Amino acid sequence: MGEYLTYYGMNQQRCGEIYQGLLNDTETAIQKSQLAARNEGKTEEEIEEIRTKYKTPDNGWQHITWSYLSMTDPVLALEKFDTNWSQVQKGDQANTYWYIHSMMQSGYKTEDIFATGDIAATVYYNKGTNKYTAMAWNPTDKEQSVTYYRDGKKTGTAYVNSHSLVRFEIPLRDDFVIRQAAAPQFTVKGFYDDSVQKNVQGRVTYDDNQYVEITCADSSAVIHYTVDGTVPTEESPVYTEPIMVSDNMVIKTYTCKEGYIDSGYTSLDITIQGTEITDSENVALGKPVAVSGEEGKTTLGSYITDGDEKTRWSSKFNDEQWCYVDLEEIYPINTVTINWQNSYAEEYEIQVSVDGEEWKTVAVVSNSQSGVKTTTFDAVYARYVKMQGVKRHTIYGYSIWEMEIYTAKEADPPQITVEELKNGKNRIRMSTTVKGALIKYTLDGTEPAEDSFSYTGPIEVGDAVISAVTYRKGMVLSKVTSQRVTERPPEITDVTETKQTEDVKGTEAVKSEKKTAVSRTKAKKVVVGRAKIKRIRRYQRGRKVKVYLRKLKGVRSYQIKISTSKKFKKKRTRTRYVRKTRFIMTGLKKKKTYYMKVRACVIRSGKRYFGK
Repeated sequence: MGEYLTYYGMNQQRCGEIYQGLLNDTETAIQKSQLAARNEGKTEEEIEEIRTKYKTPDNGWQHITWSYLSMTDPVLALEKFDTNWSQVQKGDQANTYWYIHSMMQSGYKTEDIFATGDIAATVYYNKGTNKYTAMAWNPTDKEQSVTYYRDGKKTGTAYVNSHSLVRFEIPLRDDFVIRQAAAPQFTVKGFYDDSVQKNVQGRVTYDDNQYVEITCADSSAVIHYTVDGTVPTEESPVYTEPIMVSDNMVIKTYTCKEGYIDSGYTSLDITIQGTEITDSENVALGKPVAVSGEEGKTTLGSYITDGDEKTRWSSKFNDEQWCYVDLEEIYPINTVTINWQNSYAEEYEIQVSVDGEEWKTVAVVSNSQSGVKTTTFDAVYARYVKMQGVKRHTIYGYSIWEMEIYTAKEADPPQITVEELKNGKNRIRMSTTVKGALIKYTLDGTEPAEDSFSYTGPIEVGDAVISAVTYRKGMVLSKVTSQRVTERPPEITDVTETKQTEDVKGTEAVKSEKKTAVSRTKAKKVVVGRAKIKRIRRYQRGRKVKVYLRKLKGVRSYQIKISTSKKFKKKRTRTRYVRKTRFIMTGLKKKKTYYMKVRACVIRSGKRYFGK
């Protein structure tokens, strides 16, 4: 069907005639049906109902009819789709949406410019923008080229990476050459061990936390990424440093470079198995239940905690129905399992309360199905646990065989080790026995929480009170581990050695001691190069900027100051340190002027030295 539509996309007049013909034929059929009903003595109300229920191009087979409409009027087709998308057959919703948007952005298929090559390639023309868009699909294992011709003459060549579907605007000049940016690659390194896996893609499972590095063969390309499974765009974060993964995560990324076609998307779906977070006892078993209503005497609310999967609760027939379990005491809850009958909730919320009066939503479930549905969330203390219905799947109410509730395990506290350094400071290392967990810490003695700093490697401090907890999503936060450390004077490096000389007078030996001071070699002067800002790129309407620095040999970090004051007054200035020569500054305000300066920084014997 897609090829058939694409063929007709080259003949807009024919497409318009087909869609209008569908409208005309449908109207004729409706009128004939109404006439027959009037002759049969039907009421005017029944006759009018024929029109409202009759299948038309806009309420039947829309995945085909709106695609035809998009050939000549994609804006109208998209309006129809946005208003009535739920009427489209579910298996065709995504295809229809993609096709209409393709017609809106790219236009219709054209032969003004045609493509030749060993892979599938098509050219589209958009009248509104007067632009030609090329699409090419390379399913092979190596780079392929596509040659484009206009008026019988070669106009240019595009090179497409393996396993890539690309779209790009065709330059209206002769002999253009355009390549696709190199695709990003993932390297996964163990956080607590020395394991390294290169060129990882697809679905992978690990037992414990990992670091994910994203690289590109072209170091000048920009890498955009997301960590929530959404498709990255030019407004997505720019990769600058390894990503810590302690929970299930889907990373998607692509590279872009000026004058190049964007790379294809690469994705990494990571599962961290980690330590078990939930206890096995169902604390809801046999506990009291309250419900919004019951369908009848054989479908009582109390049946959802009786442990019998042959009995069920069935609610009244509307979307707002609910049920909750009284656990009779407060527990740390992190998992709710509901065994749905065929009359299930497509959308519902899990809510908790300590008093049965004020409720907090801890999970929102969408696109649910019948059968067993388990929902896990951050541990929360509660006595009452509710299923609050939002949308039914059927015209009936909600029907539940069993509702089970499980408590969260408490994480074991972390361990802190201290190494005294020669410069008087302390190197702090932290570890935990809980797999898939993060260590959250503070350095001022305050109690750490889920949003405190995450431990990512050894920390060097002077005077401090280190407090740390183990955090794993779904578990109860561990007890606090604390350690106080103090800064000491640096060790003295001058060495005094004793030299003995012996004078012999007859048979008597006389020993004398002579102290010789061995002084330390004079320290070399530390020279730091001058930093330079190469360029700054603004995006997200000025709220973020990406900064590119000149790389200096031997420099491991750069001090960045950004200010709304030209004189960099302290109250209007932010200071940060970065290790990369590409980084992002966020939190900027629109229509504000900002000033930035950068200094290279090196550390020698624990002391910072700055360049100009």
